[in-house]
Amino acid sequence: MPIRTPAQGVLPSTESQPAPESQHRLEQSVRRELLSHPELHFPSLVVRRIRSGVCLEGVVETTGTCSDVSEFAKRVVGVDRVLNRPVRHYRELDSRCPPVQNR
Repeated sequence: MPIRTPAQGVLPSTESQPAPESQHRLEQSVRRELLSHPELHFPSLVVRRIRSGVCLEGVVETTGTCSDVSEFAKRVVGVDRVLNRPVRHYRELDSRCPPVQNR
């Protein structure tokens, strides 16, 4: 909701817009959390703050149990929602995951 002041007119509300520093801290916390799991390898990872959470983009390779990276991201305080857009590649070392299909 905008804030009205007589001298300045309408100002955007800061309630739903975290400060850039806190956005960056949250993005970095999610990145650290995801990179801390040895079964996940990210040749490319972009974490962006969205309302109530983060958007993940990039490439993830997994040799583990094919865990959903969204669940790892939600472990970070302040992340309730994850828009998960990574391209997933499965390494052939893990027989529980299907091999990557080349088209």
